[in-house]
Formats: sequence, C-alpha cells, structure tokens
Amino acid sequence: MNNESLEEILHSIKDNKLSLILASTKNCGVCTSIEPRVEYLVNKYPNINYKHIFIDSMIKASGEFTIFTVPTIIMFAQGKEVHRESRFIDFENLEFEISRWYDYLFN
Repeated sequence: MNNESLEEILHSIKDNKLSLILASTKNCGVCTSIEPRVEYLVNKYPNINYKHIFIDSMIKASGEFTIFTVPTIIMFAQGKEVHRESRFIDFENLEFEISRWYDYLFN
C-alpha cells in the first residue's frame, strides 16, 4: 500500500524515467490476485518507479488518471502515459511493453 499523496505520486512520475501504477480498490479480489504478479514483474526491472494506489482511499486519483475500472495498470515514460491495461491484464503484453520501454530508456 502506498501512503503518498496524489501530488507526491504525480511528482515521482515526472521525476522518474519509467513509472508503473497499479490502481485498485481494497475490496477487489482480482486486484489482490494480480498484485504479486505485478510486483514480481516490476522487481525484474529495478529502475521502474512503482506505485500501488487504492482509488477508494485516493478518490482524486481516479479522475487524475482517468480510471473507470480496476485493476488498471498505467505505465509512464518520461512523464507521459505510454501504456494502459484495465480489468483483464495481459501479463505477456505488459512485460513486452515494460521491456521495450525499459531497454529504450536505460540501455
């Protein structure tokens, strides 16, 4: 769980080359089940700025990031949104996109 404010999260997205946000709610079973897979994937790429936000605790985040359903994963490269997946997460595609942007930005 992330205890940062929305402003701190937005600042960290701008300050890091590559950021990944997992947006969920506390009572979302699917969100709970995919969280370990997302964390495993992010740990393979040490320079990714990873944030897990609960939009039921941070309501303004759903508006800021245009989140209509959970889980939603949003990836930012150099502060710009470059990839988004919602509800049904294709982890193979997600890893491909992370790898592609990671190689571009860090290699």
